[in-house]
Amino acid sequence: FNFVPPEALKSQFSRKFDIWSFGVCLIYLLEGETKWFKMNIFDTIISLTNENTPDYDRRKVPKDFADIIDSC
Repeated sequence: FNFVPPEALKSQFSRKFDIWSFGVCLIYLLEGETKWFKMNIFDTIISLTNENTPDYDRRKVPKDFADIIDSC
């Protein structure tokens, strides 16, 4: 569930899933984990349905790279 977009949990499938998941993969590559890796499956699902964007430390990321993540 760590790379699943919130819409997938609500059964609203679209091509945007891949773009959102790509952004999460970029965060994972930069930080070595996402905030959901530390959560159990139920907390992950609740977090995904309540928050549409994952957090990351913009200070650790080059501006151009952060812009790509933010556009996902």
